[in-house]
Amino acid sequence: MTLAVQGDMLGRKLAVTTLVAGLSLPLTGCFDLFPTPTPTPTFQRDDVSLQTPTSGLRVLGEKGQVMEMADEVALDVNRWVAEMAVNFGEMLDELNAQPPRDVVDGWNIYGPHDAENGEDASWMARVSGDKDEVEFEVLVGERGASESEMVVLFTGNLAVDGESRSGGFTIDFDVISKLEALQEDVGADTVAGQVRVDFSRGEKQDKDVTIEFVGFSYTNGRDGEDLDYKDETYVYHRETDGSGLFHFASWAPFEDEGWSGPEYERVTVDMVWDADLAGRARAQILEVEGEGDLRFGDVHLNECFDAGYSLTWANLNEPYASDNSGYNEGDESACLLKESALDAYEK
Repeated sequence: MTLAVQGDMLGRKLAVTTLVAGLSLPLTGCFDLFPTPTPTPTFQRDDVSLQTPTSGLRVLGEKGQVMEMADEVALDVNRWVAEMAVNFGEMLDELNAQPPRDVVDGWNIYGPHDAENGEDASWMARVSGDKDEVEFEVLVGERGASESEMVVLFTGNLAVDGESRSGGFTIDFDVISKLEALQEDVGADTVAGQVRVDFSRGEKQDKDVTIEFVGFSYTNGRDGEDLDYKDETYVYHRETDGSGLFHFASWAPFEDEGWSGPEYERVTVDMVWDADLAGRARAQILEVEGEGDLRFGDVHLNECFDAGYSLTWANLNEPYASDNSGYNEGDESACLLKESALDAYEK
């Protein structure tokens, strides 16, 4: 049995960071009514990056499929989410270096400006903050749109207290779907919903990252993509001692695998590890509320690994195991963490 979940779908299919990078900021100091604002904090890549125990591991072969899947998704998040954080940080740096067009109720206003690449789009930004915290909004509209005609595409906030950092940002894909130029940028036939990223980092290793998909869906007939994340949430948590958990879920069909039909099933993956980075992982493919057409019912894969990332136990439930001889190995008694630890996050 081989699991294939659209783990890096967002990184490959939704190049949302190009929307930020493409917001050319034609600010040349021509607005001199207001002074250059006080620099605000900016996002860092490590704010939202994930470090799983097996991150970067590529030696598991046919075993450790759940571990490998968690690794792939973590790496993908580190590509597209961390890249977005970096782009937002660069945008704030550039805005902070320029005097605003106006200041309204403590918000520095930049734009509206038409896209410099000739696209039928325009943008403006609002920034409010000081050296310790910042809030921002990026608004978009059709070329030549007035301020009142702009709609909010991105929002974000960040607060810094010494080495502790917290904040987040939201992308509204419903807005993208209404502007043809932006929809072309993400390569979608249809796209809808919102994606919200929140994080907090302590002075040591402790970190929390959540990625909420609110009614998020994406279709691209050219690539045969038809994805629906419904209202799933990715959750990453790490304690100061290095122990932690990672949860993610999506919806996908498994018709090509031979043990399911064309309907979508809910795929959940949970991984938990201790301070020595030994732990266990579980993947489930589930029929939910009558949706799904698995040949033998729900699929459950369980794995345990030691501090050296070696697989110590792997188990696939029957009758799927009978069709995948050689998958199951080891004994659950070798697991250092109980299965209940995987239920730290439930939705």
